[in-house]
Amino acid sequence: MIIFIHGFRSAPTKERYIELKDINQDVLMVQMDYTDPIGSLDMLRNIVKKHREENDLILMGLSLGGFFAKIVGSIHNVKTVLINPCLNPEEVLKFANGEDLPNYKTRKYERFSEDFSNILRQIKEDHENIPSPPIKVFINLHDEFLNSNETIEYMKERNHSYRVFYIGGHQFSHWKKIKEDVQEFANKIICF
Repeated sequence: MIIFIHGFRSAPTKERYIELKDINQDVLMVQMDYTDPIGSLDMLRNIVKKHREENDLILMGLSLGGFFAKIVGSIHNVKTVLINPCLNPEEVLKFANGEDLPNYKTRKYERFSEDFSNILRQIKEDHENIPSPPIKVFINLHDEFLNSNETIEYMKERNHSYRVFYIGGHQFSHWKKIKEDVQEFANKIICF
């Protein structure tokens, strides 16, 4: 099973669901409310607790969803796939503090609190010393929002497995190319 967490100002889509179903027939796409980061973290933890016993469970997150997937995967020792992960959202998303911003998918405006980035910082600090489960990372080198070189360095320092794509942007378009990697990763027997 893949539990998928979308990115900032996004939402689950039919197109992404179809792409993920090609990787694993059992897909759960989680609708995150990033205006409430703590509530979203708690909700995601509860979902993972419910599905934790499934042998091939993978938590997969894109961008800010990767940040949350990494944390929840660490808490619950679940294999995690990160795609163009936002590993320092407290810095990258400062611009959202106190703003009404449109969701790219739903077109609805979402209100972010004045301390949005501080809440993300606190979440990160509260969980940064938890050992990571096995992580597989896919990175587009030409990410227009995140510094992919910083992400690569972070992964190298922690000996996480990663694959770099030299074309493509932040939204990631290489779903068919990662299919076998993700399936192989899901089927590995790993002792936690």
